[in-house]
Amino acid sequence: VFVISGLQQLPPSERWGRLVGPLADELHRSGLGRILDIDAMRQKANASGSIDEEELALEFRHVDYGRELVNGFVAAAGLQRQNPATPKRWRNYRCDDYFLSQLAVNGYFDESAQQWLIVTAEEVAEDVKAEFLQIGSPGADGIGFGYRNGQPGLWAYHCMTGQEFQWLARTAQQLLDGWMAGTITV
Repeated sequence: VFVISGLQQLPPSERWGRLVGPLADELHRSGLGRILDIDAMRQKANASGSIDEEELALEFRHVDYGRELVNGFVAAAGLQRQNPATPKRWRNYRCDDYFLSQLAVNGYFDESAQQWLIVTAEEVAEDVKAEFLQIGSPGADGIGFGYRNGQPGLWAYHCMTGQEFQWLARTAQQLLDGWMAGTITV
């Protein structure tokens, strides 16, 4: 699940027609994914002509497909990138340290490994079944770096080896510092 925030940049009466409705239709038509709770939003739009949601939760059939399409719809609707804020949907992940840091804006690309260790806020994804919010990866064995629902700190999620979790650090910055110093490993 990915989250698009900042819908409050559009008046409630324009959110459905300029972004949500066309995006929902294209995601359905293409088979790339869906907007969660779209039926309730469609009912509101049909009843009142507006929707009050400030965020959209999107589920893609495959994590690597659909982001480009969504980004095009967001740009066409006139939404400007804002400083990242913790989406309401993800507040129970205790991830404010990441969303309030420059890591959410710039991410961190490890030149020597040619790998994004920490991604930008636009690339953060939630694995609903595992209750895991992934903000990065070491680039090997399907391991993700991120937050567990209701748990403090940063974890490695070893989804390919029995879905095990490994505690890594208290904050995203401490994870990055420890990883680069070699004191944190998976």
